[in-house]
Amino acid sequence: MIEQYQFSERGRRIAIISMLAGLVCLVLGYFIHADNPARTWGNLLLCSYYFVGLGIGSLFFYAVSYTAKSGWSVVMLRVPEAFANTLILSAILLVLVVAGGLLTHTLYQTWAAPGIATVGSHNFDPLVLHKRPILNVPTFIGGIGLFMIVWIIFGKRLRSLDIQQDLEGASKPLYKKTFITATAFLVVFAVSQSLFSFMVMMSNEAHEASTMFGWYNFGGIWVTSLSAITLFLVLLKENGYYKEVNENHLQNLGTLMFAFTIFFTYTWFFQFMLTWYSNMGDESFYITQRWRADWGYKFIYWLNIGICFVIPFFGLLTSDAKRNAKTLKIMAVVIILGHWLDWFLQVMPGTVKGNWGIDLPEIGAFLLFAGLASYSVMYSLAKLPMRAKDHPYLEESLHHHLLSVV
Repeated sequence: MIEQYQFSERGRRIAIISMLAGLVCLVLGYFIHADNPARTWGNLLLCSYYFVGLGIGSLFFYAVSYTAKSGWSVVMLRVPEAFANTLILSAILLVLVVAGGLLTHTLYQTWAAPGIATVGSHNFDPLVLHKRPILNVPTFIGGIGLFMIVWIIFGKRLRSLDIQQDLEGASKPLYKKTFITATAFLVVFAVSQSLFSFMVMMSNEAHEASTMFGWYNFGGIWVTSLSAITLFLVLLKENGYYKEVNENHLQNLGTLMFAFTIFFTYTWFFQFMLTWYSNMGDESFYITQRWRADWGYKFIYWLNIGICFVIPFFGLLTSDAKRNAKTLKIMAVVIILGHWLDWFLQVMPGTVKGNWGIDLPEIGAFLLFAGLASYSVMYSLAKLPMRAKDHPYLEESLHHHLLSVV
């Protein structure tokens, strides 16, 4: 008999408490820092982008598994599928945050401030005028919305094919449809994810330019999605689910977390190195803004790479560590928090300049969105059996074993 996840009262209560505590902290923080409303909106942007990232990163995991004809991951594919199914909620929240930030003149003010692209205005910026075909409110919100709609359509199509396979049984034509849909998504994702990160994150500082930015954000989205999937899977195992998931499955997940921690650091280093080598104003802008002595970001700039790279690199270096559920859980939490700090560094300098801190608004937004993500993932997971019963590679996944452990 295939397991069915029960959305427990305890899980529901924890998620709701997280949401309520986050909302209270966020509201209190807004009034305490009433002279700096951009701080609250910046945190909402950061966390809504993170929430969307978990959805598209998990959909990417699901699509790659089908396109690569991966056998080992089949038994636990319903977990990334549940994360991907949250895209509708996260998309709505992100669009509302972006629209609210523009309406209140707290987000994207390096290009959306009144008169900034008007010749003769006291704050006229010729660079913004040059970028105006993209950096205007209708195109900006419309572009973000279009990306989200396309990703949601792919996610819903893959989920419907998965449900159809459960109802009708596995067949070659059905598997081929899933394979084609997954492959098409990867092609679309390769282009749209970079443009999406340019619009949502980079454009918050209109003077910034980086040829590595899309890859850099992909690395962050991908490794945090892997970490969230792994954390959720380990917690489910601790609560008696997924007994068929063994140390070999965990080692594969740990290997992916380890590998893409290195990939993320590679993109971080080369973005930094190319900026230093070329010494071009629009590219070095990102670094100089975060190294300003009067803004105070330089310490967490270096702390960020320590949390995102040094700790998970050495923590997941051995095979024994990758096969240990407790170690994987700790490293997943470290990576999740580390990349929150990375996106904090991307959002805040262009939003609040040096008027930043880490207290109620930051904690509140994180708890609110963590609760929303947890609740929506658990709700989605409870809708279907915890594994596909007729997947062509199910038996391979159930008997997955790595021949050598080094």
